[in-house]
Amino acid sequence: LMIGFPDGLPAKVEDGGTVTDTGSLNGYEFFTASTDSFGGNSGSGVFDESGTMIGVLVSGATDYVCIGGRCDGQDASDEGCYVVNELPNSAGREGMTYVDRIVP
Repeated sequence: LMIGFPDGLPAKVEDGGTVTDTGSLNGYEFFTASTDSFGGNSGSGVFDESGTMIGVLVSGATDYVCIGGRCDGQDASDEGCYVVNELPNSAGREGMTYVDRIVP
């Protein structure tokens, strides 16, 4: 579960992501997941099934891709359109930094 405010949207709750790499090879400093996130989601809390915060979103895949043309504004006759870059869950590349639990 991830909660954030991407691209100036109201609060967005993402509950369909899956962990694609636990980070075992990097000493569990960070993990990657397939979340529906956008620019502006950085800093969003990531929670496990029990509601415990386990991470913070720090990086992601490209949000938008150009289709049907150039998308650079240089040639109006060949103008493309930006659309959401949809990836299959198995291709999740959003990076999360693990957070440590504080013991009182």
